[in-house]
Amino acid sequence: MLTIAATLMAAYSYAGVFGFEDVPAAQIPNSTADLQDGAYTGGSYGDFATSSGGVNAKLEYIYKFDDEDYSMFWAGGAVSNKTANTGTDYTNDLESVKGGAASGSNFGVLMLQGGDPYTWAAKRLSGDPVFGDAYCTAPFDGYPNPSSLMVDAPVHFTSIKVSLTSYTNYVIENGNASTGTIHGGSWSETNPYISFLNTDGVYAVRIYGLLDDSGSLTEKYVDKILAQSSGGEFTVHELDWVDVDLSQLYDSDDEVLKGLSFSVITNIGNSMGMTEPSYIAIDDVAFTVVPEPAHIAAAFAVLAIALAVYKRRRAN
Repeated sequence: MLTIAATLMAAYSYAGVFGFEDVPAAQIPNSTADLQDGAYTGGSYGDFATSSGGVNAKLEYIYKFDDEDYSMFWAGGAVSNKTANTGTDYTNDLESVKGGAASGSNFGVLMLQGGDPYTWAAKRLSGDPVFGDAYCTAPFDGYPNPSSLMVDAPVHFTSIKVSLTSYTNYVIENGNASTGTIHGGSWSETNPYISFLNTDGVYAVRIYGLLDDSGSLTEKYVDKILAQSSGGEFTVHELDWVDVDLSQLYDSDDEVLKGLSFSVITNIGNSMGMTEPSYIAIDDVAFTVVPEPAHIAAAFAVLAIALAVYKRRRAN
């Protein structure tokens, strides 16, 4: 009977890892520039689909400048197979800081919306317990959902690997036309909206859980600092893929989610908001599917019937 019960429960409980390995190379763009204004075969709106353990997931993207209302939607998820890590601008923005995936050949890259797409107004935290009034990107913000990894079944996310992209890393170290020279880097051009010179800086990713398809976020979140400086010198600078434990998102072991939503947080910015590239790379998103109460009840109902049949046969 225990064997029967275990078999029944196994039918409803399983695990998987989204590594994006099932995305064909022919569908992978060279950079996010390929996704802008329909230049890519998928157009300005679309998604990259993947699956594992019987669960489907997708990274959506929207890269479009609307001339009619002067709005700029420029964000989204893509899948990359790039192995270099020398990118210094948006033409090489699908490279991880390590170069290549955390495992396998493919990985995901998210470029997150750094300001209001209609007004271009800066997005900021307000009295955040960790980062104060730092600049941030918007988590899940309507459809498409360019800040999120969406799944089609309730799951329990257990861990994820994240990293900077090589483009983000370069600008954090050296600056660019938006930031001016920072940290004594190699960028020589000055800029009236310079982000900061030799002050302490931080660049982090915050991960929320998605409770439903409409974008309700978990109150809990997980932070991972990917770059940090003190007096102009980086004291924390992750140059590899790092593991992030997602168990802190949950109030209980059986709580389930419909996705993950991401936000970049940094105090590197100016009156227009975040001036650093808001890219992060993700890979090896591990999850388990938790049996729903109805499934558990059905399993035990079948078990009860099997036990009754077994006892009747023994009696005969």
